[in-house]
Amino acid sequence: MLTGAIGLITLLVISVTSLPSVATSMSQKSWLMVQRAGLVAIILSVLHFAVLKWSGWFDARNWYNGIPPGTLVVTVFVVFVFLMRPVARIFGKS
Repeated sequence: MLTGAIGLITLLVISVTSLPSVATSMSQKSWLMVQRAGLVAIILSVLHFAVLKWSGWFDARNWYNGIPPGTLVVTVFVVFVFLMRPVARIFGKS
C-alpha cells in the first residue's frame, strides 16, 4: 500500500509542475528531474500491483472467463517497456 501512495503523491507533484505557471518558474533542469520522477512512480505502481495482486495472477481458476486480470496485463506491458528501453538504446533507436 505504501508504494501505491508514494507513487500517487509523485504523480500529483508531477501534475502540479506541469502547469504552465509553475513550469515557467522552474529551471529546465529541475523541471526535467521532476518529470523523470514519473519513472519512479511507474515502478512503485508495478510493485504495488505485484504485492497486492500476485496470488490472483497465477491462479487461472479465478480468472473471469479465462481472461487474465488487467493488473497482470498492464504490469507485464510496463515491465516489457522498461526492458526494451535499454535494448533500443544499445541498437541506437531511442
